[in-house]
Parts: sequence; C-alpha cells; structure tokens
Amino acid sequence: MLLGALLFLTIAGTSSFGLYRYVSTSSRFAVKTILVEGAAHRSQPDLARKAGVELGTNVFSIDLEAARRGLLSDPWIERATIDRKLPGTLRIHVTEREPLALAALDGELYLTSRGGEVFKRVEPGDPVDFPLITGLGSTGELVRDREGLMASIRRAQELIADYARLGPRSHGLQEVHVTAEGTFELLVGRDGVRLVLGKPPYRQKIERAARVLAETARRKGQPLVIFLDNEAHPERVVARLR
Repeated sequence: MLLGALLFLTIAGTSSFGLYRYVSTSSRFAVKTILVEGAAHRSQPDLARKAGVELGTNVFSIDLEAARRGLLSDPWIERATIDRKLPGTLRIHVTEREPLALAALDGELYLTSRGGEVFKRVEPGDPVDFPLITGLGSTGELVRDREGLMASIRRAQELIADYARLGPRSHGLQEVHVTAEGTFELLVGRDGVRLVLGKPPYRQKIERAARVLAETARRKGQPLVIFLDNEAHPERVVARLR
C-alpha cells in the first residue's frame, strides 16, 4: 500500500509539472489582446510598455503584481489592476489622477491633483488649461515640508472651487498667489485684475468682488486692484482703477 501511494504521488506530481509546463509554454495561451480601461492621458502601447507586457508573451509567464507596480510608476496612474482572461487576453484597468491646478515651483510648472498632491512636471502634450498657483517656494519644499506645501495647495484648490461657483463669468480665474503671510490674492479676467483677499473666510469676499466688478463694468471703469482685506470692516471694499 505504501509503495502504491508513493507511486501515485510521483505520477500525480509528474502530471502536474507536465501540465504547468504545457500551459506556460503553449502558443495557445500567448497574449493576443491587451485591453485598456480608464485611460485618457496614456495610450494602450504606453501602458503595455509600463506594465512590461507584450503581444505573444505567454499569459501565465507574466508576473501580474510586477506589471501592476510598473503601471503605478507612471505619475498619471493613481490606481491600477491587471488580470488574465483566458486564453490570450490581458485586461488593464487604471484610474488616472485628475489635475485641478498648475503649481509654479523653481520656475517650472507642475500638475496638482486633489489633496494638494504635486504629481508631475508639465511636459509637452500635458493639459495646462488650469489656474496657476504661485508663491509656493521651491521644489525643495517637497522634501523639507511636504505636508505644509500640500496644505497650501489644498487651500488654493478650495479657493479655485469657490471662485468657480461664486465668481463672475466675465472674469475667469487666472492665478492664485499665496502671500508670505499665508493669505491669498487672485488674478482674474483678461486684464489681470488683482483681488487682495486677506484672511479667510473667502466666499463672501468673492461675492463682494463679483459685485464690484459688475458695477465698475457698468460704469465703464477698469479696475486694477480690489482690496477685500479690511479685517476691522470686512464689508468695506476699495477699488483702485487703472
């Protein structure tokens, strides 16, 4: 009985090895299709290259976790999964980061996503039609005080969202400047009207600025700076004309 059991295990092991060898080398399981879902800024060839997968490769010879790590090395990719669909398909699903604003650091432009994350330097072909955040300092802040830098970007992004809801359509937001004191100034409209906001809260200040811009336009005036930073009398707004 013991010899029989040993013989059975040997045969079973040999069969399993043979099966593994077959499926891992057979052309029947060669990759014929690479499906990509969720990508807008990266093409199918780009993602296949990042994942390290090629057509013709045996699907069972691909390390899926290593392929996923390769996808995540692309700054556009926030989350990624990759799986096999037999006999010869690889399916890649990615979630890309959503840029919300540009950030100026050391004279270079970077894309920022939600949470204040600086995720990549702007390169040819990248989208750039976003408000610009200035006054952040240098790229060294990403090492010295990453959380502080991200917090400043988050506050600027919140201000961008508030202006999109409450600001006048006639004066689109161009730039958010972080002052040395940690307050904010906005540059709006084609002529670059500067809104000096001072300390928060900012929503009422944006609404006041919208009313002032509408009134100066009605009077054919051209404002240069609108001061909304009077903390003692926040209802008072001063406009300096060109």
